[in-house]
Amino acid sequence: MVRSPRAVLGSFLAFAGIAVVVSVQNQVGAVTARLAVPAPPFSIFFGHELPVWLSWWLLLPLIGEVRRRFRPTGGPALVLACHWLVHLGAGLVFGYLSMALIVASRVYIWYHRDYGEFWSRLAFDYPQSFALQLLIYTGIVAVLEGLILQREARRRARREEALRADLAEARLDGIRARLQPHFLFNTLTAISSLMSRDVGAARTALARLSDLLRGVLDDDETSPTIPLRQELVLLERYVDLIRLRFGDRLRLVIDAPVETRPLHVPRLVLQPLVENAVVHGIERRRDASQIEVSARLERDRLTLVVTDDGPGPPPNPREGIGLGATRARLDTLYGDAARLRLDHHDGGGALVEVWLPAEST
Repeated sequence: MVRSPRAVLGSFLAFAGIAVVVSVQNQVGAVTARLAVPAPPFSIFFGHELPVWLSWWLLLPLIGEVRRRFRPTGGPALVLACHWLVHLGAGLVFGYLSMALIVASRVYIWYHRDYGEFWSRLAFDYPQSFALQLLIYTGIVAVLEGLILQREARRRARREEALRADLAEARLDGIRARLQPHFLFNTLTAISSLMSRDVGAARTALARLSDLLRGVLDDDETSPTIPLRQELVLLERYVDLIRLRFGDRLRLVIDAPVETRPLHVPRLVLQPLVENAVVHGIERRRDASQIEVSARLERDRLTLVVTDDGPGPPPNPREGIGLGATRARLDTLYGDAARLRLDHHDGGGALVEVWLPAEST
């Protein structure tokens, strides 16, 4: 049923608009057929048509209730057939009520001097127009049902979107629950290895780990992404920890142009990629090694590349927690709009390339 004032006004304007369109059509038809010279004014045609459509507007709440109780769509075929039989009878009844309102308006308001008596005119007009009245009723029911189906589809889409968002958030929480302890465990293991060799360096590493964790936890955890410039700061703090273990053997080079730094990336997306380069590249070498992190903006895509000069990935590399969790986060946050690729670097070593949508928020 029509309830809100906005819906009432909208339905009234819709039926009045139909009356205007039909009146214009009738006036044009009268002029074309030369039924009267000069043609009657528009007000005559409009006054004749307005009661027709306003009668249906007045019956609209009752028609809406019948439609609600006997839905013309969905359900078993036998139930639908019964509902359509109900609507057939309702159409005849509402058509009769509509014609009664039309005749009453014409007898007592519009043509009260020369249109005849109410009951005689109703008995004459209804048999001649019941098919048209039934067609109008069917059209009104179809429009109401279409509006309800559209509203249900929008509500269902919003509910599905909310469920997808909740599922994505739960998935991100699960990935984060695996990734963060993994990062912390590896860092503490590296600090532990320093304890037997250099207690001072181990204490410095613990202090820097505290700074890193404070920087991670102080950020707004409600957002899964942060600007690239913040991500690079966290990465440098992490590499400072790793450098305490490897000393001058580890060199980090960052190439991120100014236009890429405000763009958002997943929080701690670079740390597992650099850690992967350390574990599988630098740890296997005794001489100095270099890890390069670069960012490129290409139209609407941001590309992050992490390369090292280690031995490179094996023929069929098996993804560990770091790369696997990063790939899962990208899939959850961006779907098909993001990709991760592990390959051999042209200059030797490994290359990990990440494609992201270029988003500033």
